Amino acid sequence: MNILAALALTLIPIAIVFVTYLKVTRGMDTLRNLKHSETLHDFLTSKRGLYFVMVWSVAESLYWWVFPDYLMMLTGVYVRRFHPKIFIYATIGTAIGGVGAYLTGRLRPLTSAAMIAHVPFVTGKMRLFAEQKMEEQGVVGVIHHPTSGVPFKVFAHLAGQRHLNFAGFISLGISLRAARFIFTYVATFSFAKLFGERLRKLPVPLVLISATVIYTIALTYVQKGRRLSIK
Repeated sequence: MNILAALALTLIPIAIVFVTYLKVTRGMDTLRNLKHSETLHDFLTSKRGLYFVMVWSVAESLYWWVFPDYLMMLTGVYVRRFHPKIFIYATIGTAIGGVGAYLTGRLRPLTSAAMIAHVPFVTGKMRLFAEQKMEEQGVVGVIHHPTSGVPFKVFAHLAGQRHLNFAGFISLGISLRAARFIFTYVATFSFAKLFGERLRKLPVPLVLISATVIYTIALTYVQKGRRLSIK
């Protein structure tokens, strides 16, 4: 996928939900509010913000290519106090999406195969890597997800297509995802303790766009540069 298209599609849902939140909670003067980091802090700690994280996680586990870790990082920077609800809601969303991906693979294998074949930033080499690991190790093959760069959704769809043990795959897969969410959030939160105040003084749109650019470049690097061991 063209990197500019990826940037746009990443920012659009954030912008729509965030601006709608501002209009509902702070009136129509959204441009002024967008300049202040407190608005993003309030959004990420609100029920609307948490539901947004959960829905994002559901979508990412099925098809969407932007990991919930992106939102964990924003929360780590803008929310000054420790906020465990963010990764709890992300894990709930991943569980729902993971079940959906598994069942799609099991009940509609052709649809499932078409979905993972067209996920942006997922290459044929990534799919082949996941297929080999699932073939060799069964449900345990999902342990390669966090470190390989191959999205969880690929493993979930393949597990369903291969009719692997449902309870075993979901419990292991979600545990791994939760552990990565916690690590990402805690690492970013700790980093923000040192440099967060400087970041919070910047206009929110600038930070969001910069974070999206960095994230997309990293995702492109994983897609093109990661060496996966395939026999």
